[in-house]
Amino acid sequence: MSLIRKLPGILDKAEEQYIKLLAESMPSSARTVMRTEGKDTGVFLLGDNAEILSEGIVTGKLSGKFDMIYCDPPFFTEDDKGARIPVKSEIVSDVREIRMRAYHDRWKNGFDDYLEQLALRLKLMKD
Repeated sequence: MSLIRKLPGILDKAEEQYIKLLAESMPSSARTVMRTEGKDTGVFLLGDNAEILSEGIVTGKLSGKFDMIYCDPPFFTEDDKGARIPVKSEIVSDVREIRMRAYHDRWKNGFDDYLEQLALRLKLMKD
């Protein structure tokens, strides 16, 4: 089935997720990573934007507070992205490395699930 024919169903599922997310909204695990002061005061939050936005909609804390939302979604690479952090020590001469998964870019039902999560977040951003 073509994407055009699937799109109404994808948007319906995103709407269902939206309603469920707002009904079950819990405090997000976001943390402030940077705060600017002065004429252009702003706050940068790090976390799942669906959690942050749904909490803000339910509590009203974020209503009318955004001038811009920067959203950097995964790009449907169907891969796990990792991070490598070099660790130096005065005791051990060679540099060791900590490896960890940065994020998961795989979707249970493929491209349809990917579009659903994007549609959900765009709706949250709009509201």
